[in-house]
Amino acid sequence: MAPFQALERPLEKKAGRVYGPPGAQQLIYLVDDLNAPDPDKYGTQSANELLLQLCSAGGWYDRAKLCLKEVHKVQVAAAMNPKAGSRRVNPRLQGHCCVVGSPELTGEELQALYEGLVVGRMERDAFPKDVYN
Repeated sequence: MAPFQALERPLEKKAGRVYGPPGAQQLIYLVDDLNAPDPDKYGTQSANELLLQLCSAGGWYDRAKLCLKEVHKVQVAAAMNPKAGSRRVNPRLQGHCCVVGSPELTGEELQALYEGLVVGRMERDAFPKDVYN
């Protein structure tokens, strides 16, 4: 599947050239390893270039109709593993990001981090305590 097809799959046409998630929902694209794509023969990473277009132009270009598809109500969250991939990320894409670094966490630290996130969300959404205890 081409990168643009994966990005467009959860979107629906709203009006004219405007696309977005169904109904009044918000969409977050989660890129689990931003530095992983292999550069092509031109030195670009096509999946990351689509994200750059989304961040800088507010959408991506429809190659059939030769116009910009405006994408609304979406955000991008990404992570990188410096030990895997270790390829450079386009500085223009990085300029649209809030970059946060973290040392490698221990198992206990990861457990506390994710437990706090999950329990906080479940309490906020009023899940019964027996679901997450």
